[in-house]
Amino acid sequence: MRLSRLAYALLALILIATGCSDTEPTGPTLPTTYDSTGFTLATLDQRRVIAAFESLESLMESARTPGVRVSLSDLTSAMASFRDETLPGFKDDLTSYARELADASGGMYDWQSIPDANSTGGNYGGYIFNEAGIDVEELIAKALFSTLFYHQAEKLAQKPITKESLHQLLALYGASPQFRNSDQAEIDRDMLVAGYCARRDPNDGKGPYAIIKHEFIWAQAAIASGDQTQAYSSVRSILRMWERSQMATVINYCYATTEGLSASNVTDSGRAKAMHSYGECVGILMGWRFIDEALRGTTTAQLDELLGLLFTPVKGPWKSYQLWQDPVTHLPNVITVRERLQDIWRFSDEEMISFKTNWVSAQGRK
Repeated sequence: MRLSRLAYALLALILIATGCSDTEPTGPTLPTTYDSTGFTLATLDQRRVIAAFESLESLMESARTPGVRVSLSDLTSAMASFRDETLPGFKDDLTSYARELADASGGMYDWQSIPDANSTGGNYGGYIFNEAGIDVEELIAKALFSTLFYHQAEKLAQKPITKESLHQLLALYGASPQFRNSDQAEIDRDMLVAGYCARRDPNDGKGPYAIIKHEFIWAQAAIASGDQTQAYSSVRSILRMWERSQMATVINYCYATTEGLSASNVTDSGRAKAMHSYGECVGILMGWRFIDEALRGTTTAQLDELLGLLFTPVKGPWKSYQLWQDPVTHLPNVITVRERLQDIWRFSDEEMISFKTNWVSAQGRK
């Protein structure tokens, strides 16, 4: 039985670490770089969608300024060019979230009140929250990471893998053929999931970004040699690590939420940042809930449990304001989410500690 290219690479890392390089497995030589030939032309549509998404992000971010209103019509226009490319089941929710952001913009969020039918949310600490206390900007953006970009990537993975479709998959992931491993790079910076994957990667050759890069290079080599079986295997590995890295980011934000809200003296700024992190958790998990269960590693039951623990059950009502108002009582739920994800994805204790860190910032990677 043939070992996968990822298995070869991981075994090689083990052998190098133990000083047994003389027994490395034989097989095709791994290229060291990804061939960028044709990337720009092949990814015109994907880069158009990314540009439209970034325009939407800029529009939503403008609502962070107190008193600035963002209209639903403007949000709808900003989403128009990619709305039909999102998962059909998410479209109605996307409209609802956009309406919540529009309603919240220009107002001020009162975190000490219990929302009623007339509540609309508002600005607090430089972020925009809906009436339930969720950062609705992050809810939209992070849900689109899966319902738009991963959804499109999965569609590519169902076809024969070509050099052009691999380029397109790379663009949807958010990396460039140069694989900068940094969302702060001055040229060809990583965006979207790739940007967050870089943050989870300690740049030691073993992190999620390095593994995904490795699989892209092997997939390209397999395509060149006519090995569709290996090309498909590498693409499946990329998509599985894509999801795994996103769950690692949820863990990172769970840490940020609990640390921010359990501080001895929580300031307005600290509370807002912590709940901003919480909103990222909800957005990522909510987005994955829309992906077909057969195409993800986290089951529907597991996602439902996690979202329920975060006070955002799929069937509602959402009560995130409880975390704002009584963190001592409700933060254990966030800790449980972190622990459940470790169990589901079998993250080691060492990985969990690593996930606390934004490695791009910590290492000053440009």
